[in-house]
Amino acid sequence: MFLDVTPTQEGMWGFLISFANRHPLMVIGIGLVLLSSISNLSTKKVKVKTNYHMTMWFFFAGLGCMGLDLWQSNSLPIKHKEKPALNHNQISADLKRKVENYLEALQSKDYDRISPFFPNTLDSYFGEDKVTYRHVWRRMKQDWKNMLNETINPMWETWKYKHDEEKGRYIVSFSFKHAYQTSDTPAKDMNQEKAIELSFDRNYQIYRVDKPTID
Repeated sequence: MFLDVTPTQEGMWGFLISFANRHPLMVIGIGLVLLSSISNLSTKKVKVKTNYHMTMWFFFAGLGCMGLDLWQSNSLPIKHKEKPALNHNQISADLKRKVENYLEALQSKDYDRISPFFPNTLDSYFGEDKVTYRHVWRRMKQDWKNMLNETINPMWETWKYKHDEEKGRYIVSFSFKHAYQTSDTPAKDMNQEKAIELSFDRNYQIYRVDKPTID
C-alpha cells in the first residue's frame, strides 16, 4: 500500500532537497547540533557524564559548519578589507619607463616591436574612435613616408600624470622634440616641439592617443 503525497508535501520535499544541494554544510551543521542535543538529553537521562566532551564537540562542529556555509554564501556581515592605496609615484615612474621603450620602438619603425604597446582595438587615435592596431600601423607608415633619420627626445620636465579612478586607467602627457630629415629633393631638416597624451589601461597598454587634455 502506497502513501498518498499531497502537492504541499511534494513542494516541501522539493524545497528541502534543493536547500540541501545548495547548502550541504548548513545541513551537516544542523544535523550535528541536533545530534549534540539528543546526546545531551540521553546523557542526563542515564546520568552518564563521559559523553559530555563528545556532545560539545558535535555542537561546536555543527556551529562551525553553519558558519562556514554562511561565509561562503556571503550571508555574514563581514567587513571586507579595503584595497591597498595605489602608489601613484611608482605608477608614474613605471609609465615613464614604458613610454621610453615605446618611443624607442617607434623610431625602429618595426611592426612587431610596436604592437605589444597596443591592444587589438584602441578607444581613440588622434580623433578616430574604435580603431584597430592595424589601422594605427597604416597611419604611422603614412606619417613616416616622407621621414628620414627620425629622433624623438622627450622633455621629461613637462611630464604630467593622472589616474582615472572610475575606469581604473592612467593618463600621461608630455612634450618632445621631434627631429627628422625629409626625403624631398633637396632634403629638409625638420625640428619641431610637439606634445602628446597617452592613456594606459590596467595592463599598461595604450588604448588612447591624442593631444594633451590634462590641466
